[in-house]
Amino acid sequence: MYNDIGGFDDVKDNKINEIFITELTPIITKEKESNQRQARISIQEGIRHVFFKSENFPDDIKKKNSGIFKDEIVGTGYGMNTDNTYINIGKYLVHRNNLLGGKLQVRSPNKNQVYGFKSQNITNNIKDILLKLNKKEPISFKDVDKLNEQEKNQLYTIGKKLHVSELFDIPSTLKSNEDKLKDEFFLLRGSLMAGNNNPELLRKFKIVLLKMKNNKLISLQEYNEVLNILLEIDI
Repeated sequence: MYNDIGGFDDVKDNKINEIFITELTPIITKEKESNQRQARISIQEGIRHVFFKSENFPDDIKKKNSGIFKDEIVGTGYGMNTDNTYINIGKYLVHRNNLLGGKLQVRSPNKNQVYGFKSQNITNNIKDILLKLNKKEPISFKDVDKLNEQEKNQLYTIGKKLHVSELFDIPSTLKSNEDKLKDEFFLLRGSLMAGNNNPELLRKFKIVLLKMKNNKLISLQEYNEVLNILLEIDI
């Protein structure tokens, strides 16, 4: 590309900003928080120096990008802008720079911690899908096809905890196991309610009921209600 003058015709500031975000933000976020601002400015100045001194870039391209990193904030709505610390995914807020650096940190709309959701490391494939959700772009087959089983399970868990329905459609062994557990629960419950209350059936139902509660597939209130029903029908 550098040897093809025509290859620079479509270069714009926002493309350079996107590269900065994708490639360099993870490096910056590895620095101590107190050093991140200075690290960003140093990198920007280094890029400016190389860009304008390079003989590989035509003068018209240099002129077109004369404002590159001129301000401390990179572009508009991107980069390290502290006014855009969080992005929206579903009804929750996600720390932008941590996400770009490979860590998912979620906050409630009023920026409090989300109960039961711990910050977690994510892969580039997961990050790309979450950024698509933020931009309200559809998740394609190609996006899903790149995921390994562990990534699919992690996305399913994220979707479940954050109530992001778009992630429920991603195939997951966790989803399959939970669906099987639900099917077994309804089948056993139906048999018991129909009067088929032999001890082995009851034992299986209690195990499934406990698994449903532990996996948060039913609430504690629903769990207690089922137990009360069992007592009422003398099981």
